[in-house]
Amino acid sequence: MHTLIDSLFAGASAQAILAAVSDADGDWAAQTAATLRSRSPLMLCVTLEQIRRARTMSLEDELRMELDMMHDVFRHGDGIEGIRALVIDKDHQPKWNPPRLDEVSAARVRAFFDSPWRKDDHPLATLGA
Repeated sequence: MHTLIDSLFAGASAQAILAAVSDADGDWAAQTAATLRSRSPLMLCVTLEQIRRARTMSLEDELRMELDMMHDVFRHGDGIEGIRALVIDKDHQPKWNPPRLDEVSAARVRAFFDSPWRKDDHPLATLGA
């Protein structure tokens, strides 16, 4: 299963990964494709970028990056909409922005990794120091 997952998730983009998983045979692939389709297209792309960036980071730098990202998830991402759809209204009908993977711009994804803090002012600046 590990080899299958590695192969399906090796795509260059979230769109390519979803296409590979959708084309794969088996219940696991069908369930995984359905789960991916139900998630925020923007956050699928942001998460993929996060994973790829984190591969070469120290734990401290990764945690700083994650805090920067979460700041934007609730300001400009789909975090609030997901909470509304699943917890508050419980309608399970989130209105993602944008609604489709092919509408997610690389610039919008990159913006999640811009820290709202100067390096010395970051809340986790002294982590690992």
